[in-house]
Amino acid sequence: MLSKCLFPVLVVALFLSYNTQTAIADVSSGRSGGRMGGSSFASSSSFKHSSPPPPPSSFKHSSSSSFSSSSRGLDESEDSSISFSFSGYFSNEPRRRSSTFSSPPSHFRNYHYSPDVSTETTRHFDPSSSTVSEEETENEKKGSYSGLLIFLGTVILAIGGFLYLTEPWYEASVLMVQVGLSGKATVLLGDLNRIAETADTSDVKGFHQVLQETVSVLLQHRDYWISGFTYVDKNKSVTENEKSFNEHSLEERKKVGIESLVNFNGEQKRTSTLKGNKLEKNYIVVTVLLSIRGVKNLPSIKTSKNLESSLESLRFVSLADTMAVEVLWTPQDVKDMLSEDDLLENYHHLRPI
Repeated sequence: MLSKCLFPVLVVALFLSYNTQTAIADVSSGRSGGRMGGSSFASSSSFKHSSPPPPPSSFKHSSSSSFSSSSRGLDESEDSSISFSFSGYFSNEPRRRSSTFSSPPSHFRNYHYSPDVSTETTRHFDPSSSTVSEEETENEKKGSYSGLLIFLGTVILAIGGFLYLTEPWYEASVLMVQVGLSGKATVLLGDLNRIAETADTSDVKGFHQVLQETVSVLLQHRDYWISGFTYVDKNKSVTENEKSFNEHSLEERKKVGIESLVNFNGEQKRTSTLKGNKLEKNYIVVTVLLSIRGVKNLPSIKTSKNLESSLESLRFVSLADTMAVEVLWTPQDVKDMLSEDDLLENYHHLRPI
């Protein structure tokens, strides 16, 4: 009799337990994180590496020498010798230069050489001969300077050509700027949440605007900066760049318990979170991940000026060069906390500033 009475009680208890677990699953107890941005890799396959431009069409050989082939009418498959004819400076026989000699100056005509030996020799000074000698010396100096400049220019061009041929040609790159802030910057969290809730991330223009607004918000809260980190990954193709971007994105997303606010590629999602414990020291980390065409270098973070310069570099990335943008921040909920232990464990690469 007692067992019959307890059976309905056990069924009700199991039912309530299942509903409670489901409710707890809907409200995550992990550290919250936000994510917004978008990617246009699907439409970037048409982007190809641009080769160096050919020489301009106006660049042609001088008309002083003409080139003609006597085998234009022959079949290309035949093995025939090709003759060339040249016309221009080399078609005419060289002309013989006629030389005329002017009579010597009068002082040479009036000068008589005396065979007698004397202790004094009379010399006649011609000022014109001294002038000619000085001009020749000056011309020689100018000629030597010109030769030196031509030599240096040739060396510079040779070095530049060598570097151009041997230096890898990168087609795209992945940029990452990470900012660590004091947990007191709760206004920053509110601004990021507002951007994620209102942004249109369905196209490149929309998530490029997300990048611009995020950088502006971070620069406005520079007083709360405590650390930073930058990273650049150069890739030779868009395919390699897409792979690198996705790998870095996944690595950063694994550092949060749940993405409680998401607005990526036009899809939005929001999940409730449990309130975190109050801590004396808590922090905020914002990660800006960017995929662009071409290469842009970022400075290593040693001071706040370096971090400011890196963020400004992201701000000036053009819409045409933007392929993907992803902004991650934790905690997403202002009631949640990022402890010092979590900061050291997951973001140990951040450099204090």
